[in-house]
Amino acid sequence: MGKARINRNRRKSKELPDVQLTYRINQEKVTHVFKLDVQNAINRENPWWDYYNPERDQVETDFQVGVLPILTYKLQF
Repeated sequence: MGKARINRNRRKSKELPDVQLTYRINQEKVTHVFKLDVQNAINRENPWWDYYNPERDQVETDFQVGVLPILTYKLQF
């Protein structure tokens, strides 16, 4: 049997610390922007929702992802 969600609302979670580094190269006709964004930098375990697991006959909790690095590149003309 699968999982049956009973509460999809986010719980009040503590602020997740993010770290963002940006490097910009300005040229005559174009600008290059490199960005590294690390979300939840301290890897805090934050509850996402509770659901009922009929196999175990109990309510369980799913958590948000841990550290999430995002690398982006932007080219501006």
